[in-house]
Amino acid sequence: MSDFGRELLSCAVAGVVADEHPLRHVADLPPRPGQPESWPQWAHPDVVRAFVDRGVRTPWSHQRAAADLAHDGRHVVLSTGTASGKSLAYQLPILSAMASEPRTRALYLSPTKALGHDQLRTAQALTDAVPALHDVAPSSYDGDSPVDVRRFARERSRWIFSNPDMIHLSLLRNHARWAVFLRHLKFIVVDECHYYRGIFGSNVALVLRRLLRLCARYSADPGGPTVVFASATTAAPSATAAELIGQTVTEVTEDGSPQGART
Repeated sequence: MSDFGRELLSCAVAGVVADEHPLRHVADLPPRPGQPESWPQWAHPDVVRAFVDRGVRTPWSHQRAAADLAHDGRHVVLSTGTASGKSLAYQLPILSAMASEPRTRALYLSPTKALGHDQLRTAQALTDAVPALHDVAPSSYDGDSPVDVRRFARERSRWIFSNPDMIHLSLLRNHARWAVFLRHLKFIVVDECHYYRGIFGSNVALVLRRLLRLCARYSADPGGPTVVFASATTAAPSATAAELIGQTVTEVTEDGSPQGART
């Protein structure tokens, strides 16, 4: 792999005058073996079976660590590399809770519709595979959703896939119509949270904090929903996530997924 990487690098810089291209250093990183963990005892067996049927034999160490924290009701940010399987870290506790408690609701937020729709398709496949989850009805709730789809999501769906703008424009201003959903909202997923910086990040932080206050108003659970953040590798993921909700967030940064050699 390192030879192939260097061959690609040579092609990339071929024909460029040495004094003009920005290449200053080349390093070969060795392959990294994966660190598998066992499935947690709290995970619903049918949910585990659905993951196994999709080819996930065991979770990686970072997936298990983040899932355990979320299951225990602790806000957590998972900051690991691309394609390290961050989604399983929140899918496992959410689906297990939904399978055990039929009133449980979850909300997934992403900065792009494409990412949200991709996660929605995965959630639909997983819930279809588990009999106890057939009533979850994962639904999108964004600017492209027709009126009847939005009404169905609000009244029937237990797992809604949306974005911060729609939460601001629709849910927060009409929160009384969302009372049942807010009362049973147990998990909020904030995907790609490293996008929320600067003015945009400040706006999202205000939306999330007001959402949490409304959950406290409607819910009998004083702890409110657990927030699970997923992020690309950043310098201070826990600090970034904590600024968004104004509460302590535990970080998981040790990537346990396997990785090939890289140049």
